[in-house]
Amino acid sequence: MSFITLFLFLSVNPTLESIDHFKLAPHSYVLAMSQLDQDHDGLKEHMFLVSNDGTVPIEVEIVPEGDKELSQPLIVQVDPNETQPIARSPELTNTVLKVINKNDEEAVFSARGGKILSEDLMSTVQKITEK
Repeated sequence: MSFITLFLFLSVNPTLESIDHFKLAPHSYVLAMSQLDQDHDGLKEHMFLVSNDGTVPIEVEIVPEGDKELSQPLIVQVDPNETQPIARSPELTNTVLKVINKNDEEAVFSARGGKILSEDLMSTVQKITEK
């Protein structure tokens, strides 16, 4: 699926939700959206669309739900004023979009392509803990 097709699909599909201009605190992350392996009008959707609306880079990770583990975690950096389609592996049926801000400044992002995990997304933000 091309980027333009994906963008148009996400724009007109009423079953998919969007997060607009979410402010993420420094050194924190949020589990923002989930995506089931659903068939929308004959298209198998395996992507999130993430826009960095802020001034600092963010990292986006696709996290499998349940017992599945990825041999290689899917982590993508999205630079300021960029929009990236984030594809997940088709063999994963349930995934979560994790947005990470490792910077000293607030990050701002928008996302489409799944179901928002919480009505009060701000209450789910977690601080990054050092290992």
